[in-house]
Amino acid sequence: MEKRRVIDNCTQVQIVEIGPLRAVVQFSWTYMDSELTQKMVLYADNRRIDFETKVEWHEQRQLLKVAFPVDIRSTEATYDIQFGNVKRPTHWNTSWDYARFETVGHQWADLSERGYGISLMNDCKYGYDIKDHLMRLTLIKSEMVPDPTADQGEHIFCYSLYPQQGDWFAGKTVQAAWHLNSPLIALPVKDAGSLFSVNADHVCVDAVKLAEDGEGFIVHMHEYGGARGPMKLASEWSEFHWQETDILENPLPGEGLSGQGSIQCDIGAYEIKTFRIQF
Repeated sequence: MEKRRVIDNCTQVQIVEIGPLRAVVQFSWTYMDSELTQKMVLYADNRRIDFETKVEWHEQRQLLKVAFPVDIRSTEATYDIQFGNVKRPTHWNTSWDYARFETVGHQWADLSERGYGISLMNDCKYGYDIKDHLMRLTLIKSEMVPDPTADQGEHIFCYSLYPQQGDWFAGKTVQAAWHLNSPLIALPVKDAGSLFSVNADHVCVDAVKLAEDGEGFIVHMHEYGGARGPMKLASEWSEFHWQETDILENPLPGEGLSGQGSIQCDIGAYEIKTFRIQF
């Protein structure tokens, strides 16, 4: 913050697309020996605002960040981590707070007050810092140790603002971040149906893979909202037998092949569940 420079040399602003589904405004900047081009995408039926960014970077020992000042008052911010989330204070009172000026976040970070919040999502960047009402995301580091050519050249990435009513859970930030990172692809398929579906809105299917021993499929899932409750995993393809295992695909004690058609069980807060499926 003490040595920051603001990139304000905008060389071009133009509207490149206007349609019934979205509008796109393109910005171009120059900074020393680097060039930045960004498309801001606004959707007709989606609150998400995308910033599709292309950078030709030729600086060293400079940290490129994006910052969004937001009108939100909250003493804590929430950050996405593997199989859950973590909260960190938005104020610096101690030496430990100063040392943790940046926090890891996988797909999103959120700042919310009661009734309103904003999530800052990304598709490949992981360093957030949120202080008071300022949300920042690290985009390029360009360090010289151990690689003096680190981060030189072309970068293509996207980050998004996602305002919502309520906090990140009520606003479905988790689902929106997954849509950003794994967008739907249209394919000509006839009567496919869902391979697997879950009826609980706080449970996420993380992976579907072949079992390591070749006996059926493995389904990994976890609870991300911090709430326990019943869940049901079903398939529109076929009835199946199932067996609960640990995360290394070893059967849990006393668990043999169970019923057909669906899995109905209870899941705890932030619990990871793994099942072996045999159609």
